[in-house]
Amino acid sequence: MPERIYPLRRGFVPGGELAKSPRLDLTTMNQRSNSTRRLGFTLPELVLTLAIIGLLAGMVVNTFSNLQSDSSRMVARQQQRALQNAVDAWIASQLRSPGENGQFLSLETVRADYNSRGHSKGRLNLVQAYLDDGTFEHFDDASVNTGRIKSDALTRIKSYLKLDTWGATSSPKVEMVAE
Repeated sequence: MPERIYPLRRGFVPGGELAKSPRLDLTTMNQRSNSTRRLGFTLPELVLTLAIIGLLAGMVVNTFSNLQSDSSRMVARQQQRALQNAVDAWIASQLRSPGENGQFLSLETVRADYNSRGHSKGRLNLVQAYLDDGTFEHFDDASVNTGRIKSDALTRIKSYLKLDTWGATSSPKVEMVAE
């Protein structure tokens, strides 16, 4: 009958006899070392894994920062359109309403009133009734008495809106200008 091999424990040897000093069986050790698996990762595997994770994290951060600037640009364009619509509505209402003497205002009179405001902030005050209160207050709070109309979105994309002088051959335009 083949000899039974018991697990190695202190004080036991193959065959089950108690030994005075622990004795190692080389055949059992060889079987164990061949059956053990490698634990952990090698340094190149760790470096490669960390590099891939770093690249993916960088791509995610870049995507989110681009989304924020894209949304700021979109909000700024919407604000530009809202202000342009307010200017156009103000002009249309001025041309349709009679002046102090009961006669309708001419285009030249409306243009002179618009241009007399001097800078963008004065022209913004002129069209205040054609903007909703929140939009006007936002522009008013962020702008100073210069030719620049600002908002939070415009500040994030480093731009401002400008209401230039209304020329004789054109209509007034709201321009978005980079700082």
